[in-house]
Amino acid sequence: MALNPVIRKLVDKRVVLASASPRRQEILTNAGLRFEVVPSWFKETLEKSSFAAPYEYAVETAKQKALEVANRMHLGYLQ
Repeated sequence: MALNPVIRKLVDKRVVLASASPRRQEILTNAGLRFEVVPSWFKETLEKSSFAAPYEYAVETAKQKALEVANRMHLGYLQ
């Protein structure tokens, strides 16, 4: 599997999935990764027309979700 080198690096790390998506959870579980789920509160309201390509919108949205969860975890607000 192409993900094996990545999974090996993550085995001893705290992995957080910033999504409540059952499909994403299934993918990570099937890859053999242990993780915790902390859904992001980031509202997906970025202006799509401000991105040159659809993947740029997706990358920025994912980045903002990860940053929101990381900030909440750092501050201890996980309710």
